[in-house]
Amino acid sequence: MRVEEMYLIEAEAAAQLSPAEGKTLLEDFVKTYRNPKYVCNASSKEEVVDECFLQKRIELFGEGLIFFDYKRLNKSVTRYYPGTNFAVARRYNTEGRPAWMNFVFVQQEASVMLLWLISTILILQVCIPHRLNNWICQT
Repeated sequence: MRVEEMYLIEAEAAAQLSPAEGKTLLEDFVKTYRNPKYVCNASSKEEVVDECFLQKRIELFGEGLIFFDYKRLNKSVTRYYPGTNFAVARRYNTEGRPAWMNFVFVQQEASVMLLWLISTILILQVCIPHRLNNWICQT
């Protein structure tokens, strides 16, 4: 985790509670570490959060961390626009969070996972106390 990410998370969290405070934190970060002439023109909560999102996209480009922000904020993915460098097969736009970002577990997998979890718990309840008692008795 990078310190820059922490500054941007703090600014976004503050913007959720107080847009003015979030805007101040964002401007302070960008002016101090990136661009002394930066001015955030956002005023509403949504605009400040969107600006934090944009700055995260710029700062964390190529690191894969913005994926979680797309999901959490229900952002649309825009990859088809004039001058894009996305591969032809990847040029698409979505309305809201795309369905491919959701991890889906089918019922069969969920059932198998539940059976595995229950059997593991039962094994641990039987084996660990037995081994612990044997260990204590031997010492």
